[in-house]
Amino acid sequence: MIYPIFAGMIMAQFILLIVGLSGARVFTPVIFFLCVVGSYAMRFSFFDVGLSLIIGVIAYFMEYYGYPASPILLALILGPMAEQNLRRSLIISHGDPLIFFQRPISAAFIIVAVFVIITSYYRIKRAMEKEAEMEAEKEGND
Repeated sequence: MIYPIFAGMIMAQFILLIVGLSGARVFTPVIFFLCVVGSYAMRFSFFDVGLSLIIGVIAYFMEYYGYPASPILLALILGPMAEQNLRRSLIISHGDPLIFFQRPISAAFIIVAVFVIITSYYRIKRAMEKEAEMEAEKEGND
């Protein structure tokens, strides 16, 4: 009973390998076309099509220059929810931002976030100073 499942999974891997190697050239125009049609179909607006093409070009250059996509996707997905809940919290507290420090868990999260930001800043600064020293030593040796 289990062997046919494993055999099917192995066959599926080989089929996906073949489709992946040969189908990338075939499916790229199809995916592009579906993206354009989908962006038009959302609100029947050519502005949305142009906007999606511009965002696609920006994403291409971000990928080309090595920017990671996951933080941007997280920001796009979680940003509106965070903003909505921030507004809700400030409405509940009548605009008092100290509501975020009233509970120990929220204060701990804020302190940890500030600590991570500060330590990452100093780590980057130290790496840049070390790189500058290495450049200076390299120029001194030449």
